[in-house]
Amino acid sequence: MKIFHTADLHIGMKFKSYGSFAKNLADARTEQLFRLVDTANKEKCDLFAVSGDLFDNLYVSEKQIKAVCGALSDFSGAAAVVLPGNHDCFDGSGRLWNTFENTAGSNTYLLHTFEPLIIDSLRTAVHGAYCERAHSEKNHIADISPVDGFFNLALGHGSIERLSPDNERKYFPMKMRELEASPMDLWLVGHTHVRYPAADAAAGKIYNSGTPEPDGWDCSHCGNAWIIETGEEIRASAVQTGKYCFFDINETVSSEKDIDAIAEHIRNNSGENKILRVTLSGSCSEDFWNRREEHFEKIRSQACYIEEHYDNLHKQINANDIREEFPETSFPYMLLSHFFDDEQTLRIAYEAVKEATE
Repeated sequence: MKIFHTADLHIGMKFKSYGSFAKNLADARTEQLFRLVDTANKEKCDLFAVSGDLFDNLYVSEKQIKAVCGALSDFSGAAAVVLPGNHDCFDGSGRLWNTFENTAGSNTYLLHTFEPLIIDSLRTAVHGAYCERAHSEKNHIADISPVDGFFNLALGHGSIERLSPDNERKYFPMKMRELEASPMDLWLVGHTHVRYPAADAAAGKIYNSGTPEPDGWDCSHCGNAWIIETGEEIRASAVQTGKYCFFDINETVSSEKDIDAIAEHIRNNSGENKILRVTLSGSCSEDFWNRREEHFEKIRSQACYIEEHYDNLHKQINANDIREEFPETSFPYMLLSHFFDDEQTLRIAYEAVKEATE
């Protein structure tokens, strides 16, 4: 059996802080689902598994729900299975999942009970350790039971000890040893937005897909999913998926060489559509400072969206600058002249003098 595993698409996320680019990022999440299904079809996968947080919240639009159902109905394998996560939890009363179930194609199944979904053609029982609320200190590993004579595949959603930050233990916390000790043959987990295992190829019982479409500056990879094959052993291959990649760059620079190194770093990283937050600090030569816009363009040209923070980047101050601004007999000059050999202290003193005399 061949399984395409994804999670945490968070369709419906708003991206309000990105201004006019927010719609691009929001639309990319739905577009990504279509691409994932297309990849799964090209790879002739038998199952398409979504381990929670397909939607970002319970109030997404009907248009978005229908688009998601349309994408999943395009899957050509035996079944697409969807697990409610903590963002799109199933409490039995919500509009989201009622609309989803009324719209979904005949190949799409919502795992909203602890009873297994039996897929006879694959001799597989699919179990859903789903989220019935947004927060819980208890996971549902023990609430699902294997079916004799079938391959037992379990989908779960929640934090994993030492993999996910969950100090308050409120995201259905799981431990690796719990998952390993369970009678399930394979666990496909969602919630943590980075891939587990980290390697591009892996073997074993537990997989976390990570988000297929990065969603912010703290997401440093370019999107992941798994293709998993079962047999005498279970083996998985990672798939890089994201349309957009986020880069958060915080560097101290003093010369054109430093800018060239940053530009080269961005250029060498994967991902065609780069979203950059660039924070530069430091003291630069007068020549660099006068040509700084030309240098910054080497970075800007590689971005489809950029936030720039240069408030702590300054032109170096030297004795000649002080002489041009203050008479040598003035108090500011006599004070600042004590620091001509220490540019950093000179700058601090100069800024203090400027603030006091404004």
